[in-house]
Amino acid sequence: MAVLTSVLAAKQLLRIPAAITQHDTLLSTLCEVSDQTVLDEIDLTAFAVTTYNEKFDVDWSGVRNIAVNYRPLLSVVALTLDGTLKPAANYYFTTPGAIKLTGAADYLPVGRQLVEVCYTAGFSTVPEDLKHAATLIVASHFNQGAHVGLARESVGSYSYGMGGSGGGVTIPVLALRILSKYRRIFPRPAGGVFA
Repeated sequence: MAVLTSVLAAKQLLRIPAAITQHDTLLSTLCEVSDQTVLDEIDLTAFAVTTYNEKFDVDWSGVRNIAVNYRPLLSVVALTLDGTLKPAANYYFTTPGAIKLTGAADYLPVGRQLVEVCYTAGFSTVPEDLKHAATLIVASHFNQGAHVGLARESVGSYSYGMGGSGGGVTIPVLALRILSKYRRIFPRPAGGVFA
């Protein structure tokens, strides 16, 4: 069952009266597709608060920060550096997913899988704008469904043309704008490692 949107919300956006039920099965499927699309776009596995365990590689010395993969970051359950559990007073975290060491002389250990983080991420309450983005995606899929692949159509002496550009169904611009708030974007130096 979809978390972000519903058949009723989609019908309201599409201005389909609630009593008209001929599209309900399709809309229900599109609600599920929309949920997964949003999860994929914001790099989450679930909308609910979930506990994750991750290990990280640190490629060079002097690194004081690590970026977890799932956001929003709600809490750090444990930070272990080279087998040693760090007290919570020795680091802090940001909602976008960065964990930063606080001591002036503290650095992450260099090596493979030496930094381990157990943390919770997700939404205790899903933001309304994410719900709206999901409903926009449902409406877009519904409206484009009958025309997927159609590149042009004429009325007088009817003709049509199929597109070969692979454009297909896309996420509406407004939904993309909403989703961009929830994507993690960290500047990466040359070599691609967060420093």
